[in-house]
Amino acid sequence: MKKKKIGKRDKSLAKKVAKATADTSVDVKSGGSDSATTKSATTDWKAKVKNKRDTIVRVLKAEGKYSPEMSLQVNILAQLCIKADRLFQDTMDENPVVVEKSREGDSRAMVSVKEKLFLDYIDRVQKAIKALGMNWDSRDRKTESDDGFNAFLKEFAEDED
Repeated sequence: MKKKKIGKRDKSLAKKVAKATADTSVDVKSGGSDSATTKSATTDWKAKVKNKRDTIVRVLKAEGKYSPEMSLQVNILAQLCIKADRLFQDTMDENPVVVEKSREGDSRAMVSVKEKLFLDYIDRVQKAIKALGMNWDSRDRKTESDDGFNAFLKEFAEDED
């Protein structure tokens, strides 16, 4: 293969790209982002997960349902919640329905990939919440409350007999 000569226009574009990337040291191994930004983003997400984990633990302790054995499940729930929040932000900027053209030229509407991923994460979050006993289905509920209305109905039923 012959190498293509770079014209003036291409050289100026290459210089602009080089100048723009010179300000941020690009690390090819880390996927193109600079290592300082990556470390900052990592610690930012770790802090968010820690805050969410602390909140979940506080709620479980307030309900009297927390034990140290639940720490792994709490950590998983915190990570899923943070990821779902991020996906929610991403999906809010886009249309949830994508229109694609088939090979035949027909158009078809489909749910976007990000929307499907977000809904999948929401399902996982709900399962993790249920596993920790933090939803209404897993809470202890009284089938009959001891309010005055139920007492009245019982008396009324006894009077008919």
